[in-house]
Amino acid sequence: MTEADGVGSLPTSSWRALSDRERFVLDLILGREFPGVVALREQCDHCLVRNVPGRRQALDIETDSQYRANLKDIHTGRPGFAQYNDSDGMPVIVGLHVRDGLLFALDVYRIDGDEPSIGFIDAVYFDVQYPDLDGPRPLYWPKIHEDESGSEGGGPSPDLGDQ
Repeated sequence: MTEADGVGSLPTSSWRALSDRERFVLDLILGREFPGVVALREQCDHCLVRNVPGRRQALDIETDSQYRANLKDIHTGRPGFAQYNDSDGMPVIVGLHVRDGLLFALDVYRIDGDEPSIGFIDAVYFDVQYPDLDGPRPLYWPKIHEDESGSEGGGPSPDLGDQ
């Protein structure tokens, strides 16, 4: 990418600012405190996005932020992800990718590989997960929890505060 491609080091062709809803979803994913999250949040203020060709809902992210995240506890390059249900109940993952301490992509995919019918910008409820920080949980909705009798049950939890 050259300066002729955009303002400073950011490209302009097909790149745009985050929509309010895209920023909302990024803020959800970056809502938990962990080493490097402050830099990633700051990068959201200085980034452009573009739709990935052939992937209607995925976004490439470019930032000219001077702040790089030190993600020593994030081994996969994916600090967290949001999950919602598609219209048929199939889980859809919205994963944030970081490369070399910089925001890199927001990937959106259904567990079964089909294209989601509900876009992440239209989803109403998200379950946010941090597998590198908390250990893996099942990717399938609903979350598994124990009911009062000690047996396993299921059901979406509206409380995202502890995640």
